[in-house]
Amino acid sequence: MSTDTDCVKAELRDIVSRTWEHQKLINRVMAKRLERSQETIDDSRWILKFITLAEAGQKLDWIQSELSWLEEDGLPTVRKHLVEHAIRTAKAAIAHEAPSLV
Repeated sequence: MSTDTDCVKAELRDIVSRTWEHQKLINRVMAKRLERSQETIDDSRWILKFITLAEAGQKLDWIQSELSWLEEDGLPTVRKHLVEHAIRTAKAAIAHEAPSLV
């Protein structure tokens, strides 16, 4: 009986140990995923604000100052076509606001 109990206890210790290690791995991975997820949320909100302001023709000085780095670096967490749309919208708003030389 003692041998069976010893085997069961050893198996349970092994399960606890493996599960604990697995849980630590999950916590590390999930923390990184949560961080990336938050970056995506923040960057998407930023692009939404950028497009909304550009579309309304508001804060064009800010739009213009942000445009250069957006064109160069983009936002890796936001889909490329959305960033490209934001750039086009901003350029159109700036062009519309610029005084005509004619």
